Amino acid sequence: FFFFFFFFFFFFFFFFFFFCKNLFDISSKGTPNDRFEMSNTTDIPDQLVENFKKWKASNKTNCAVIFKVNKAALTVEEDEHLENVSLEDIAEYMPESVPRFIAYSYKHTHADGRMSLPLVFIFYCPRDIHPEWNMLYSSSKLKLLERLQIMKTFDVQDSEQLNNKWLNEKLKFFD
Repeated sequence: FFFFFFFFFFFFFFFFFFFCKNLFDISSKGTPNDRFEMSNTTDIPDQLVENFKKWKASNKTNCAVIFKVNKAALTVEEDEHLENVSLEDIAEYMPESVPRFIAYSYKHTHADGRMSLPLVFIFYCPRDIHPEWNMLYSSSKLKLLERLQIMKTFDVQDSEQLNNKWLNEKLKFFD
């Protein structure tokens, strides 16, 4: 019995060490997050990021930049710049069969009367769209958020949800 147990233990250790060590490679440098790489499905051009930083620095209120994914080139592109616009106006602009990324600068009044200009990122992804569009946009979202450096992010599936009441409710978390 002892011989059987020893043989089984040795075989298991040998198998794990030589065949499975790459699955749990703890010898890599850096933290686990450093070893995790985001999907590179789409490219985000540096010029797009620079244009966005200029827009962000302008501190305009009730303005939006809408981004789309060019499926043929696999790049994120600016679709539209909208000024003096409400979320209701943006909702009318949203297509019913294709997702969009929305960066929205909004004049927000807090419960205590303070005013702020939060920059929010809204991932608009309608229900019942083609799975290819869903995967393409979903795999680009985190990379775009990182490149644009936007912290407040929300997802919405129905364009009718896009209104000031919905956004104020979401922003209560940050009060």
